[in-house]
Amino acid sequence: MREFVFIFDLEGVLCDNTHRLDFIKSGDWEAYHNACGGDKPYPEMVDFLRQMWGMPSDAVVSTARNERYIQETEEWLRVHGLPIYKCYMRDRLDTFQGARKEVEVKRDNLHFIQADYPTATLIAFEDRDDCVDMYRTAGIQCWQVRGGVLG
Repeated sequence: MREFVFIFDLEGVLCDNTHRLDFIKSGDWEAYHNACGGDKPYPEMVDFLRQMWGMPSDAVVSTARNERYIQETEEWLRVHGLPIYKCYMRDRLDTFQGARKEVEVKRDNLHFIQADYPTATLIAFEDRDDCVDMYRTAGIQCWQVRGGVLG
C-alpha cells in the first residue's frame, strides 16, 4: 500500500487550457473537451511530478472531465511523460447539459480515492477555490496551484 497519494487536477494544474476557454464561454463543452489534446503542460508541475516518482507514492488525477475522454486524457499524460497511476473522472452518463458542478464530481472522486487508498496520506493540487475548500473541509492537505474559478 502506498504511503502518499498525490491528487492532481488537470485543467489549470497539470495542463494549460487557456487556448480553449472560449468554448466554455459559448457553452460548447464538447468542443472544449475535444480540444484537450492541444493543452501544454505546466513545466513546474511536470517537474514536481517527475521528482516525486519513485517515492512510496502514487499520483492520480481527479477531474470533472467526462470519462468519455479517457483515451485522450491518458494519451496526453503519456505524451508528456506524466507518471499518473489512475484517472478519476466524471461518469460517462453525467451529461454536459445540466451537469453537476465540478466540486460535486471531485467530492465523489475523493470518496473513490479514499476507498482505493484507505491508509494513505492524501495531498491534493488544485486551482479552483471551491474545490480547494472541499478538500480542506474533508481534512485533505490541498495546495492551491493557481487561484480562481476557471483556467
